[in-house]
Amino acid sequence: ILGSGRKPVLAESFGVGSVGLSMRFFADGRYTADAFRAAQVAAGAELEEALTLFRPELWQEALGSSGTVGAVSQILAAAGQTDGRITPAALRWCIEQCLAAGSQDKLQLPGLKDDRRP
Repeated sequence: ILGSGRKPVLAESFGVGSVGLSMRFFADGRYTADAFRAAQVAAGAELEEALTLFRPELWQEALGSSGTVGAVSQILAAAGQTDGRITPAALRWCIEQCLAAGSQDKLQLPGLKDDRRP
């Protein structure tokens, strides 16, 4: 949604849900650099249209409301990476943690609630 104050100007939905991407690229529960690259390429292809519709010069702040956004925010704050804001560097840190663990069953992230675990 792009808008000003409480007035929406443009709204669009993109098919980049975390469940779908997880099932497609991490279904075996393993984290690899190749799988992350493939997931990023797939999400980027889906969001390519957004680059035109939601050009950076049209907005000042991005907000997220999905469960995944909330979970990532909590993890980053609990780990002391950010104050809960999701930044490119913080996302890289999350990926590094996944790669270091190598698999979902070995992944230990502070602030990750049990109901968000795969």
